[in-house]
This record gives sequence, C-alpha cells and structure tokens, in this order.
Amino acid sequence: MEAQQKKVLFVCEQGTSKSMIAASYFNTLAAERKLDWSAESCGTNPVDTIPDKVLNGLATDRVQIVSNETRKVTQADLDKANKVILFYPMPENLQSKGKASTWNNMPAVSEDYDKARSAIVLKVKALIDSLSKH
Repeated sequence: MEAQQKKVLFVCEQGTSKSMIAASYFNTLAAERKLDWSAESCGTNPVDTIPDKVLNGLATDRVQIVSNETRKVTQADLDKANKVILFYPMPENLQSKGKASTWNNMPAVSEDYDKARSAIVLKVKALIDSLSKH
C-alpha cells in the first residue's frame, strides 16, 4: 500500500502571492527530490485574481503554478495539513494544532517580485532540506 502524500499548507493574506509562490516552488523542488510531500496555497482574506507579477515570474522561472484559483483557508485545510506555514496571522477562529511556523518579514511581492521570490525560495529550500532528512 502506497503511503499517503504529506501536505504543507502555505497561508498568506490574499492567497495570491507569497503563499502561491511558496507552494509552487515547494511542489517543483519536492518533485525534483522525489519527496512524498506536496503543497497547497490559500489565504485568510483571498482575492480572486493572481497578480500578473506572480504569474509572469513563475512562468519565467519555469515553475508550475500550484493553482489558478485562490481559496480561503478552512479548519479542514489545517486539519489535513502536516505542516502549516503562515505569512500572515491565523484568524482567531482557526487552530493549526501546533503544526504552524511563521515566516515573518518577507519582502512584499507587490513592491519587488524578485526580492520577495528569492527570500521565499530560500526558506522553501531550507524546509525541503529539513523534510528530506526525515
């Protein structure tokens, strides 16, 4: 019987930039390392449109976007995730049950995509390294 793939849930405010970049890169790098992990992206206050900066940046880097749709984080999302990475505070009505880490002080994607992407990818690579040791 094949083991169920483990999930990382990346959460930012709008679900369209930081979490989208992180989840997209995570899935690409995890697949390259043949890890049994995948990532999803969501927001605490999602908006409908993924910024062109994000779409174009991921396309330029040849990274498959994790989803073309945004969605609001739910308790069910948090419950099924093995790890939760927060770029934005969790709503008080939701609980991550000790699975959450916060990635603070990330540059704003809207101000400088390249700087933000580089900071996020650095953290994603460190996360992938830590997961590949288990």
